[in-house]
Amino acid sequence: RQDVSNNSNYQRLRPSDGIMVVDANRVIVAANNRARHMFDVMDISHLVGCRTNDVAINWPLVGMVMETGTAESKEFTMHGILLSIRILPVIPRPKAGCAIVILQDITELRKKDEELLIKSVVIKEIHHRVKNNLQTIASLLRLQERRAQCDETKIVLRDCVNRVNSIAIVHEYLSQQDTGLIDVGKVAKGIYQAIISSMLNPEFILHADFKADPVQLPSDKATSIALILNELLQNTIEHAYEGRMSGSLKVRFAEESKRYVLSIADDGVGLPEGFSLNSNRQSLGLKIIKTMAEADLQGSFSLTNREDGGTLALVTIPKGGLEDVK
Repeated sequence: RQDVSNNSNYQRLRPSDGIMVVDANRVIVAANNRARHMFDVMDISHLVGCRTNDVAINWPLVGMVMETGTAESKEFTMHGILLSIRILPVIPRPKAGCAIVILQDITELRKKDEELLIKSVVIKEIHHRVKNNLQTIASLLRLQERRAQCDETKIVLRDCVNRVNSIAIVHEYLSQQDTGLIDVGKVAKGIYQAIISSMLNPEFILHADFKADPVQLPSDKATSIALILNELLQNTIEHAYEGRMSGSLKVRFAEESKRYVLSIADDGVGLPEGFSLNSNRQSLGLKIIKTMAEADLQGSFSLTNREDGGTLALVTIPKGGLEDVK
């Protein structure tokens, strides 16, 4: 006796299924109303009494199932209708002599599948084009940076380039996905590598330690985290190691039971005396981080001096509702 528990042909019946019973001579001896209606549409008005090897029906698979006692299934087109057929032996053993035929009209289902596939391809292409456009904008800003005479202007343009590239990295991953979810760990690594290579002096010796957990989040949340990481890294490299040619940097994005934590620790010069995140004189980068952490992610942002020297930037993001794709 065969084990049919893991056979996909044995599955729950649907109200839309057409069901027929075929005897040992391959004659249809019983059919439900759904099966009769299917064949009425195909100009076969007297279904009961027809043989499955008649020209109008022609299901050679029925004979095979009766001979072997093994269930079979396939998809085929009949009179312009796409059908899924499952043929089950009444007793799963060779020459059982009777079979049940289950038909399902899957024409509309396949059309919807094709529509979803087309939509998915279009969305991927849109993200790919957005990424390319952002990279073009970044290239134009980079050209402008090289032509700028003022150091302050150069810094502003460089920061803009990195922000645009951070968003482009998110769209690059979206163009490769079938869903609106992004692996924040991979995005974080891409941004980390891009910032280090673009901003760090080639002669500077950086002892870096990077680790990011693989976390799937909706694209809008991933973009906010990407921009926060971009600003934190830019701020650290620009200010932490003034007057030095070496330093250490530890970057973490970790998933905890009820929250996500992004932390960046350095061994640099630390924060100036009297520093406050709420000061109106704070840089644009810190204001971007604070706004995104609190308003976009409903989290918190802190920037403090470490006991053994340097600075610790900490962004905590509660999980509640963050994983839901809008």
